[in-house]
Amino acid sequence: MGTDDCVFYAVIEKKLIQIAATNQKLDNQNNIENALQINFGEGVVGKVAQNKKGIIVNNTSKNIDYIVDDQNRLSEITVPILLDNELIAIIDAEHPDKNFFKKTQLDFLSQISSLISVTLKKNIVELEKSNKEIELDITRNRLQLIFESSSDAKAIESIEGYIEQVSNAFLEMFKIPVENISNIIGTDCDSARNMLKTMFVEENIFSKRIQEITKGGKTVIDEMLELKDGRILSRDYNPIFKDGKPIAHLWTYKDVTLTVNYDKSLEFQSKKYKSIIENMNLGLMEVDNNEIILNVNNAFVKMCGYSPEELIGFKAREILLDGKKQEYMQQKVKSRQEGQNDLYEMEIQTKTGETKYWLISGGPNTNINGEIIGSIGIHLDITELKMLNIKADSLINDLTVRNEELSHYAHIVSHDLKTPLRTISTCINWLLEDNTETLDKESQGYIDTVEEAIKDMDKLISSTLQYTEIRTSRKVATEQLPLQTVVDSIISFLTKNEKSDFNFNVVKPLPVINLTEVKARQVFQNLIENAYKYRDQTKKGFVNIDWKEDNGFYQFSIQDNGIGIDQEHYDLVFEAFKKLNNRTDSSGIGLFIIKKIITSGGGKIWIESEKAVGTTFFFTIPK
Repeated sequence: MGTDDCVFYAVIEKKLIQIAATNQKLDNQNNIENALQINFGEGVVGKVAQNKKGIIVNNTSKNIDYIVDDQNRLSEITVPILLDNELIAIIDAEHPDKNFFKKTQLDFLSQISSLISVTLKKNIVELEKSNKEIELDITRNRLQLIFESSSDAKAIESIEGYIEQVSNAFLEMFKIPVENISNIIGTDCDSARNMLKTMFVEENIFSKRIQEITKGGKTVIDEMLELKDGRILSRDYNPIFKDGKPIAHLWTYKDVTLTVNYDKSLEFQSKKYKSIIENMNLGLMEVDNNEIILNVNNAFVKMCGYSPEELIGFKAREILLDGKKQEYMQQKVKSRQEGQNDLYEMEIQTKTGETKYWLISGGPNTNINGEIIGSIGIHLDITELKMLNIKADSLINDLTVRNEELSHYAHIVSHDLKTPLRTISTCINWLLEDNTETLDKESQGYIDTVEEAIKDMDKLISSTLQYTEIRTSRKVATEQLPLQTVVDSIISFLTKNEKSDFNFNVVKPLPVINLTEVKARQVFQNLIENAYKYRDQTKKGFVNIDWKEDNGFYQFSIQDNGIGIDQEHYDLVFEAFKKLNNRTDSSGIGLFIIKKIITSGGGKIWIESEKAVGTTFFFTIPK
């Protein structure tokens, strides 16, 4: 027939059992590997056994009854073997190609089936005439074949209470040496049970339960038993009948330890994660492709105020959102159905009418085949944070206005303070001019003191205004500043009209920095001027300007050999209006402004100094 395989099923104990096959189903000893046992009505073979009519299946991939044996094939032909209209066997053949079998082949197999039936009828007549002992031996041989090929542990007990047969798998399961099988066959069942029961956790009810089952005479499937060594067994019981009368009991044991432990582990993990989901502070909601709510956790219920009964089965957007926001949510749902994940903010209304702000992370939900069946959203209530942000924005706007007002006020105050100073200075000069000849030396000294105080006051007012402008300024650098040009102009200004032998030394070309020119000039001009201003008149002075790269920063150093600073005064020099000398050209605010500029930009400033040796200012500016 050109078929790929052929299998012969016999009807044994009201089941269809493979007892013959072609080479592909046989092992090296010509025994059937993994012999199938099929109930009536199961699979194509079971359907034929039930209907007693041969069939051809042209495409098994479209037949829900198809059962895969050793491999998947696309064509199948099956015919029953009937004896006196009673099913006794099935012939089943398969082929890997679709539409392989034809009606002629079905007719041919039907003829073979009829021939087998006639032959069997003849053999049965002969068997009826033969010795019943021969019939019993044949039956035992068949059972032995079944037992040896089965991976399940099987045992047959006679109706009289003796062990008739056990499989090798049974011996292995209960750790009975194979060579002791002859001692097992014929043993009294009660004695065997007493021997086996010590292996079970519930050994006191082991024998009692077997007696209950055999007395009931009904099939029992998948009864679980636990062994003391940790194994878990599944036990089946099937009564064996002949001519309507019970003649034996068939017991089947399977080791299901791995399956049971896996199911327990899966159940434990499922409960654990379900508990986590139910009790976490993030609201979780699952919807189908029609936006109908399928599930919500406790946190979501608390967040929105609705009960699960008020949510499940309804559309969330229709409950929690107004019209415009519903349209927005529909777009988000559509994107999820297209397989996209998203994170967005949404304003919702709780059951009590309170407005809440939620941060929602949504994504598609798929089944085991990767098909999108809905979406899952995780919701975080950010209402409190949202309110804080709103307040912060309001506070920032208010501070901005106040800073602008303060800056404006500082300019007005500076102008108003300088006006009377100029008047006093003018009047003092007039007084001095009109009374030069009449003023004694002491009075002349008083006038000089007043003039110096006026200059000091003017410098202080200018520095205060400068500090205010720095504090309120929010201007940031929009482009890189060539620092070399700025420093060159500062040095040029200081050396103009000066005949001093003071040396300004830029060790290497300065970098391009991320700072506004105004701030850069304030920093470098103050530090370079201080080095020049506080030079030691007894020696040739110098200032060295150098820099290096340091982990994302430019680190600058401005070193002089001037009068130096005591270590105890290191922190004092950076405080506002603090001076270590009585010079009238010093306001005491310059270094404070420098520190403000550098630290507000993310840098830092420090000094190293020794009295009468010199001072080095170090500071960093981010690249």
